[in-house]
Amino acid sequence: MLLSLAWVFFSPAAIAQQPANFEKLPEELQETLAPFANNWHRMEPGRQLMLIDKARNANPEERKRFKAQAERWKNMGPEERKKVRRAQQRFDQLPPHKREKLRHHWKNMSPEERRTLTKKMRQQPQLSPAKQKEIREKVKQMTPEERRQFLDEIKRQRKPSVPQQATD
Repeated sequence: MLLSLAWVFFSPAAIAQQPANFEKLPEELQETLAPFANNWHRMEPGRQLMLIDKARNANPEERKRFKAQAERWKNMGPEERKKVRRAQQRFDQLPPHKREKLRHHWKNMSPEERRTLTKKMRQQPQLSPAKQKEIREKVKQMTPEERRQFLDEIKRQRKPSVPQQATD
């Protein structure tokens, strides 16, 4: 019985829920996680541990990239962060095979292709929250057939138009 109680209080899951003190982290980890220092005390313990593990297990090149990404996140505005979180949630909700396909496609792109795609995505017009809500409400009222037609129309509008070749 004592062993089972000890397991409950000292198990990795119980310890994992303890917040980590940023100042007590090894200097190397503090340096890598520096962009998170100001908000460290507000993070959930699980998030802290995930970041610590990621930084600890990274090789020097990965650590450099990790720190650069953290700096980019730190410098984002609230709206941009919201967009990134929503995109991550959409990605997380995809079936595993589709996520893997996207990862594979991204890894096989050249840096120039990645820059072009990123630039194109940033140029997409964004609807206001009120307009998004209005569209959601409208779609909720549609029959399945109307929804299918609506989505098909959106897809058609998003496809780049292909110029017709003259047949003279």
